Amino acid sequence: MSPANYLTLANEAFTRPANPGIHPNIPAGATAAQIGEITRQHQADVKIWTECQNTDTALKNLLISSVDEQFIKSLHNRNTGYVTSSTWDILNFLYRNYGNITPAQLLENTAKLTEPYNPAEPIENLYTRFDDAMEFAAAANRPYTSEQILEYALLAILKTGQFKEACREWRRIQNPTWTQFKDHFATAHKEYRELEALAGPTGYSANNLIEEASTEIMQLINNVSTETKQIVHHELANVIQRLTQLETTVQQLVRTTSTTTDTKTPPDSATDKKAARETRLKKRFDNCDAYCWSHGFTGSSAHTSATCKAKLQGHQDSATKNNMMDGNKEKLQGYFKAAKFSAI
Repeated sequence: MSPANYLTLANEAFTRPANPGIHPNIPAGATAAQIGEITRQHQADVKIWTECQNTDTALKNLLISSVDEQFIKSLHNRNTGYVTSSTWDILNFLYRNYGNITPAQLLENTAKLTEPYNPAEPIENLYTRFDDAMEFAAAANRPYTSEQILEYALLAILKTGQFKEACREWRRIQNPTWTQFKDHFATAHKEYRELEALAGPTGYSANNLIEEASTEIMQLINNVSTETKQIVHHELANVIQRLTQLETTVQQLVRTTSTTTDTKTPPDSATDKKAARETRLKKRFDNCDAYCWSHGFTGSSAHTSATCKAKLQGHQDSATKNNMMDGNKEKLQGYFKAAKFSAI
């Protein structure tokens, strides 16, 4: 993580622990209690410094093993290797020399911070989008400030219209950080999901809107004159009557459609069945390109010049619809007969 990103997230700069030395620095004349405290603090400083060094060494080794050495060769010392370069030094070198980010890409990256957030999705999606944008900007040496990130994120939350109380509470927090923002609105989003679950799958339904609208209309009616009230009530009665008539008409259409659908039954008579079968066969043969030199267009891919089992004299196995070789040019007459051929 870059120092700029750390500052954005923690709201304070990262100070790399200094080497405290092998022995504690005990001043002359120190008391036993002072010596004990200085020794304890020195041991704590050594532990923190060692952990920092070991972490950086492990990360650096992973990075070096993942990158082709030709790209970081100039950082290598013939005697000490990469000892004098930290993980961040190598990353910064790679970004500076090979990670070319254009102004247009930076603008596009900032635009992602202003994209709307759907509160029906996990709020982690919003956090990930901002984390990715911060890393991208830091790689271009154009990091966002903590204030910018928090303002963009708060705007995204406000646009949902669902977290007004949480936003008011957030504005009261002094010296907020990005980590605090995540924790605060993760809690708010959890409460939002719980309320949505209680409200049911439809949430704020149309019935709620109708009820509110009706209340507002009645309030308006109560504030007008008696003559106006009579006119309004008369018009409302007409509207209700027309809606009732429309509902009756729709129900009749539904019943008629249902009856018509129910009366459509497959043909019963032998004649109807035969006609339907011939129609299906005709369609099958008309749409089939299968060709036989002896029998013409057979209507079955299983009956071709090569597969014919009732070949006439002079039959040509290689004849096709595109090269009939003076074969039969007609389609089979009588579709039941054709069906018999296709089964040969």
